Amino acid sequence: MSLEFTLLFLVRLLSGFFALALVWALWKKRETEGVNFLILFEFAASLWAISDGFEHAATSPETKILWSQIGYIGASTTTLFFLFFTLAYTQANKFTKPHIIAIFLLIPAITVLLVFTNSYHHLIWEKVEFYPLTNESIYNYGSWFWVYAGYEYLALGSAIIVLLVGAFPVIKDVMVDRTAFEKIQQAGGFVSVNTGGVPDGNTLPISQDDAEEAMDAAACIGCGACAATCKNSSAMLFLAAKVSQFAKLPQGQVEAKRRAKAMYAKMDELGFGGCTNTGACELACPKSISIAHIARLNREYLKARLSD
Repeated sequence: MSLEFTLLFLVRLLSGFFALALVWALWKKRETEGVNFLILFEFAASLWAISDGFEHAATSPETKILWSQIGYIGASTTTLFFLFFTLAYTQANKFTKPHIIAIFLLIPAITVLLVFTNSYHHLIWEKVEFYPLTNESIYNYGSWFWVYAGYEYLALGSAIIVLLVGAFPVIKDVMVDRTAFEKIQQAGGFVSVNTGGVPDGNTLPISQDDAEEAMDAAACIGCGACAATCKNSSAMLFLAAKVSQFAKLPQGQVEAKRRAKAMYAKMDELGFGGCTNTGACELACPKSISIAHIARLNREYLKARLSD
């Protein structure tokens, strides 16, 4: 098999291997909700990228078509696996049952079958024009290709909509399931107090600045706007507010080390994304909670880890 190595070939090859590396990394978290679909998404994307690279590098029409056919296996399933991931991630589990998945995969299955039998019906591409001087091939697509392409864009658009509106699972109108945030709060969002009479107000002096910062953090209402706006679906601003409101007060020092680790671990366990400091959460927050609290959370978490 003769190949013409170009920069584009190397870029696509590296993209494919990077996706395979993500598959290996995600495999360790395969028990987390929706991660299995994310693994399949990355695997399909890697197959698509690598096949596309070899199709570009191949120097004969037959070899180019073969790699193009292989690439359709990944291309026809990538967006669907991403859609399944978004549905599982937002806990829309009724749409990820095996029989529903099988129905969704009918169009990709038919497409792959038609791709490998295209020479008999030309429904995917009617002809392929090959230019040896530039090693380029141009596909004149058939009628089924446009059905397949429309289906893929519909799946991708649906996935984006699910992510935008699915920060919390919808139960019914104006009712959502906030169980995930409540579990994070239960993991460490509390303080230990002695029972008995009400302590004197001057027993624990607190500076005005610390009190104001704690009150600013405590203003968080757990609406989920931060997680819904974040491109990574991260709950870091919510978590930071809940940790920060105690970190600035002496009453919160008893569980300080355990709190930061426990709540952070619970957030990770529930499948929320990581923070990449875009600041979108602060802009979306109806209480204008600052991302400076995320920096305090990171310090609290680091101190807790170092004290182990």
